[in-house]
Amino acid sequence: MGLKSGQAGQAVGKSSVSKPVPKPPLILCSGQERLPYREACNGEISGICEPNGLDYLWTGSISGKTWGVQRKQFPEDFLDSLWGEGQRLGKEMLQIRDAWSNIGLDEAFLVLEGRARWSGDGDDARLIHKASQFTQQQMSKKGLERLLWRIQTRNQVNVEWIDNGAAEFGRWIRNMAEFSNQIDKVGDGVDGTRGRHGFDERPRPNESAGERVRRWRSWILQGIDGIGPGLAEKLLRYCPNPLVWRGDVSQDLERIAGPMTGKKLRELLEKIHAE
Repeated sequence: MGLKSGQAGQAVGKSSVSKPVPKPPLILCSGQERLPYREACNGEISGICEPNGLDYLWTGSISGKTWGVQRKQFPEDFLDSLWGEGQRLGKEMLQIRDAWSNIGLDEAFLVLEGRARWSGDGDDARLIHKASQFTQQQMSKKGLERLLWRIQTRNQVNVEWIDNGAAEFGRWIRNMAEFSNQIDKVGDGVDGTRGRHGFDERPRPNESAGERVRRWRSWILQGIDGIGPGLAEKLLRYCPNPLVWRGDVSQDLERIAGPMTGKKLRELLEKIHAE
């Protein structure tokens, strides 16, 4: 699935699968993004991004899947979009949810650029920030975790943390764009197989585009021995997208899925991200 007719010309065309080295996807970006960020990802300004709640957008040149990114500097820009005038974050999440159908969006990311600093170590520790207009509004560590979890599960958006700076963001988005080129290696099951059954992409009655994406992700997980529908759903509640899990989640995976299945998941994740 890629951009709809008339929009596909603004994204990279599909390269021949027979080529040994695929062409990197063309990254489209909002004209509102600062120049250093656009240059760091070799982006091209496009009018598609903003109406769909995105700052960056590209289509994998092999897989044909469309990926989008909303970037927030953390914590000030994130808090301003959450609590400030217009509450931009809520509006952008609604636009992203519509983008699943409007432009055939397949994967979406909320990238938080920066690191949280807390007033203490417990769950009730307060977020330290310089957003002076929100000094009366406090956010605890547990509150932030719950908020991000709701963003992920309600909008099928992956939350990623990176360090501050255009160079760091440029590295992240270029790596992710390259990874999207390889997604066809794992799109038929995390271990490269088709799983137990072929995935039926046809929408079910009253099924939204986001629900279809979640069903696809569940199907990927069920291609691994030891994972059935119930465990797949439990894992997806922990993290919505198995294709972007990192090695540092391995202990949690073993806690949720059990030592044997968790170990198998970790090994497959290491294999995927090594390719």
